[in-house]
Amino acid sequence: MIKILSLSYFDLPPHLKTCLLYLSIFPEDSITERKGLIRRWIAEGFVYKDSIYKAYELGEKYFNELVNRSLIQPVKLGKYGQVLSCRVHDTILDFIVSKSIEENFVTFVGIPSLIIGTQSRVRRLSIQVEGMFEEDTVNN
Repeated sequence: MIKILSLSYFDLPPHLKTCLLYLSIFPEDSITERKGLIRRWIAEGFVYKDSIYKAYELGEKYFNELVNRSLIQPVKLGKYGQVLSCRVHDTILDFIVSKSIEENFVTFVGIPSLIIGTQSRVRRLSIQVEGMFEEDTVNN
Protein backbone atom coordinates (compact mmCIF):
# COMPACT_ATOMS: atom_id res chain seq x y z
CA MET A 1 0.00 0.00 0.00
CA ILE A 2 2.86 2.39 0.81
CA LYS A 3 4.33 1.90 -2.68
CA ILE A 4 1.01 2.86 -4.27
CA LEU A 5 0.73 5.94 -2.04
CA SER A 6 4.32 6.87 -2.86
CA LEU A 7 3.58 6.66 -6.57
CA SER A 8 0.45 8.78 -6.16
CA TYR A 9 2.34 11.31 -4.05
CA PHE A 10 5.35 11.62 -6.36
CA ASP A 11 3.01 11.96 -9.35
CA LEU A 12 1.48 15.11 -7.84
CA PRO A 13 2.57 18.54 -9.06
CA PRO A 14 4.46 20.51 -6.36
CA HIS A 15 1.53 22.81 -5.48
CA LEU A 16 -0.72 19.80 -4.76
CA LYS A 17 1.99 18.07 -2.70
CA THR A 18 2.19 21.13 -0.48
CA CYS A 19 -1.59 21.30 -0.04
CA LEU A 20 -1.73 17.57 0.72
CA LEU A 21 1.11 17.74 3.26
CA TYR A 22 -0.73 20.59 5.00
CA LEU A 23 -3.52 18.14 5.83
CA SER A 24 -1.11 16.30 8.12
CA ILE A 25 -1.65 18.99 10.79
CA PHE A 26 -5.17 17.73 11.45
CA PRO A 27 -5.72 14.88 13.93
CA GLU A 28 -6.82 11.43 12.79
CA ASP A 29 -10.55 11.16 11.98
CA SER A 30 -11.04 14.94 12.05
CA ILE A 31 -13.45 16.50 9.60
CA THR A 32 -12.27 19.68 7.90
CA GLU A 33 -14.48 22.24 6.18
CA ARG A 34 -13.51 22.99 2.57
CA LYS A 35 -13.80 26.77 2.84
CA GLY A 36 -11.64 27.00 5.95
CA LEU A 37 -9.03 24.68 4.48
CA ILE A 38 -8.76 26.69 1.26
CA ARG A 39 -8.44 29.92 3.28
CA ARG A 40 -5.62 28.33 5.29
CA TRP A 41 -3.83 27.32 2.08
CA ILE A 42 -4.11 30.90 0.82
CA ALA A 43 -2.89 32.34 4.15
CA GLU A 44 0.12 30.00 4.08
CA GLY A 45 0.95 31.15 0.54
CA PHE A 46 0.31 27.77 -1.10
CA VAL A 47 -2.36 29.26 -3.37
CA TYR A 48 -2.24 32.66 -5.00
CA LYS A 49 -4.09 34.36 -7.81
CA ASP A 50 -2.82 34.11 -11.34
CA SER A 51 -3.88 35.68 -14.62
CA ILE A 52 -6.91 33.39 -14.93
CA TYR A 53 -8.12 32.53 -11.42
CA LYS A 54 -8.61 34.35 -8.15
CA ALA A 55 -6.78 32.72 -5.22
CA TYR A 56 -9.93 31.15 -3.76
CA GLU A 57 -11.02 29.74 -7.14
CA LEU A 58 -7.58 28.23 -7.63
CA GLY A 59 -7.75 26.79 -4.10
CA GLU A 60 -11.07 25.15 -4.97
CA LYS A 61 -9.46 23.70 -8.07
CA TYR A 62 -6.60 22.23 -5.98
CA PHE A 63 -9.09 20.87 -3.44
CA ASN A 64 -11.20 19.21 -6.14
CA GLU A 65 -8.11 17.69 -7.72
CA LEU A 66 -7.12 16.09 -4.40
CA VAL A 67 -10.69 14.76 -4.05
CA ASN A 68 -10.64 13.42 -7.63
CA ARG A 69 -7.35 11.64 -6.91
CA SER A 70 -8.99 10.08 -3.81
CA LEU A 71 -6.43 11.64 -1.48
CA ILE A 72 -9.19 13.52 0.36
CA GLN A 73 -12.49 11.82 1.22
CA PRO A 74 -15.69 13.86 0.93
CA VAL A 75 -17.74 13.80 4.13
CA LYS A 76 -20.56 16.27 3.56
CA LEU A 77 -21.92 17.30 0.17
CA GLY A 78 -23.86 20.43 -0.67
CA LYS A 79 -27.15 20.73 -2.52
CA TYR A 80 -25.46 20.56 -5.92
CA GLY A 81 -22.88 17.90 -5.09
CA GLN A 82 -19.99 20.17 -4.10
CA VAL A 83 -17.87 18.88 -1.21
CA LEU A 84 -18.48 20.96 1.93
CA SER A 85 -16.24 19.02 4.31
CA CYS A 86 -13.65 16.29 4.04
CA ARG A 87 -11.32 13.98 5.91
CA VAL A 88 -8.13 12.10 5.14
CA HIS A 89 -8.14 8.29 5.31
CA ASP A 90 -6.00 6.97 8.19
CA THR A 91 -3.54 5.21 5.86
CA ILE A 92 -3.04 8.32 3.75
CA LEU A 93 -2.73 10.44 6.90
CA ASP A 94 0.00 8.17 8.26
CA PHE A 95 1.84 8.50 4.95
CA ILE A 96 1.60 12.30 4.76
CA VAL A 97 2.56 12.69 8.43
CA SER A 98 5.74 10.70 7.78
CA LYS A 99 6.44 12.76 4.63
CA SER A 100 5.81 16.00 6.56
CA ILE A 101 8.34 14.98 9.20
CA GLU A 102 10.82 13.80 6.57
CA GLU A 103 10.59 17.10 4.67
CA ASN A 104 10.45 19.24 7.85
CA PHE A 105 7.10 20.55 6.68
CA VAL A 106 5.39 20.13 10.08
CA THR A 107 6.71 19.45 13.56
CA PHE A 108 4.35 17.39 15.72
CA VAL A 109 3.97 17.58 19.48
CA GLY A 110 1.76 15.33 21.60
CA ILE A 111 1.64 12.23 19.40
CA PRO A 112 3.35 9.51 21.43
CA SER A 113 3.57 7.04 18.53
CA LEU A 114 5.62 9.45 16.39
CA ILE A 115 9.34 9.78 16.63
CA ILE A 116 9.81 13.47 16.20
CA GLY A 117 12.95 14.59 14.42
CA THR A 118 15.31 17.09 15.92
CA GLN A 119 14.67 19.93 13.55
CA SER A 120 16.46 23.10 14.54
CA ARG A 121 13.85 25.15 12.71
CA VAL A 122 10.10 24.67 13.05
CA ARG A 123 8.05 25.74 10.03
CA ARG A 124 4.61 24.63 11.22
CA LEU A 125 3.75 23.19 14.62
CA SER A 126 0.88 20.76 15.16
CA ILE A 127 0.00 20.18 18.82
CA GLN A 128 -2.29 17.17 19.12
CA VAL A 129 -3.82 16.11 22.41
CA GLU A 130 -6.44 13.35 22.52
CA GLY A 131 -9.80 14.40 23.92
CA MET A 132 -8.91 18.08 23.75
CA PHE A 133 -11.90 18.99 21.60
CA GLU A 134 -15.39 17.55 21.75
CA GLU A 135 -16.24 18.86 18.29
CA ASP A 136 -14.54 16.83 15.56
CA THR A 137 -15.06 19.36 12.78
CA VAL A 138 -12.18 21.76 12.22
CA ASN A 139 -13.41 25.21 11.24
CA ASN A 140 -11.43 28.11 9.78
